[in-house]
Amino acid sequence: MTTISHCQSWLPTFSLPSNLQLKDWNRTHQQRRNALRYLLHNENVESIILATTFYYIIPYGALAYLGYYYIDINIKVKRIIAAVSFVIFTLVGIYYWIDFGSIQLISIAKYPPRIYYLCYGVTCSFFFLLFLEKHPTKLPPNSLIRFISMHSMWIYLWHILWLTIYEKLQLPSFGLLKYIFVYIGAIITVIGLNKLLDIVEKRCSFPILKYLRG
Repeated sequence: MTTISHCQSWLPTFSLPSNLQLKDWNRTHQQRRNALRYLLHNENVESIILATTFYYIIPYGALAYLGYYYIDINIKVKRIIAAVSFVIFTLVGIYYWIDFGSIQLISIAKYPPRIYYLCYGVTCSFFFLLFLEKHPTKLPPNSLIRFISMHSMWIYLWHILWLTIYEKLQLPSFGLLKYIFVYIGAIITVIGLNKLLDIVEKRCSFPILKYLRG
């Protein structure tokens, strides 16, 4: 019995969010805004630059760079990147398990993005992409999925605006309703932006405009 109890103590347990944690996560955007206001009023310029560049722009910029040049990376390097990311993610996960006594959710390392969150994203993305390259999908082409895929970055960026609008209007906190409102709003905004760019490009040609299309 003692041996069984000893073994059970080493079995991983998942740390599920409590009601308090869920409420905190729902206030994430407000907390980030408050943190920025605090920095602007209480910290020096160096701290502001560090918090708004090194902690966010550099990690997400590195991922964007990796994704932008993914097609140019040969298959061997892709496999190495996926394997290394998986190993790092696993080691950090084990460290969190030992330190906290349970397997931690990925979201604990999202704001600002840390190695646990970043390696998880790279691992999943590369493994799925490598799988699809080896086993191409037989599904017929879908214009909606293609549009969302091509403009995923801008849909993500515009969803922040619509999420803020939803919260400012104090609409019901029903998850599905919020999701539909924010997602449709972001897609409509992207479509409108593309139409506006069509008009601008007819009058003048700026190479940088193509990047605003996603």
